[in-house]
Amino acid sequence: MEITSEKIQSKIVELSQNISEFYLENNEFQYLSIVVPLSGGVPFAVDLVKSLSDEIQNKLLMCYAYDMEEEWYFSDSNPETGEPILIIEDIYDTGKTLADIIPWLEEKFTPREIKTVVLLDKEIEKVNNITIDWTGFIVEDTWVFGYGMDDENGMRRGLPYITD
Repeated sequence: MEITSEKIQSKIVELSQNISEFYLENNEFQYLSIVVPLSGGVPFAVDLVKSLSDEIQNKLLMCYAYDMEEEWYFSDSNPETGEPILIIEDIYDTGKTLADIIPWLEEKFTPREIKTVVLLDKEIEKVNNITIDWTGFIVEDTWVFGYGMDDENGMRRGLPYITD
């Protein structure tokens, strides 16, 4: 399985158009807080945010869990209370990350709404039934790496394509 750099970038344009259209139609907010839960999603998040309409004021926030506890931390500032949040995730496999972070965001920041976009949705049984609002590609249940995601040895995140 391989998803080329060209296919990734084409899908990002498509996703960004759909996301921009949604937020421009529902523009009763000042800032869109964009949350990237883990480092593997950074390349996707950066490319996606660059492609969003420049009419959407956004705040890109890196988020991480310390020692994989239930508590999450932001590396810079926090989401705006009462404003919408878009979670950008590289891969939706078991759903644990989203199942952990969504309730935490709801409790801490009372967002107007939380939407999710994932580059890859793995065909695997999910831990929780999380609604994904925008999906790039559906992939089989196999270890994938590249474009920010590491292989079994923690390497090859820098590949411009995704493969197994």
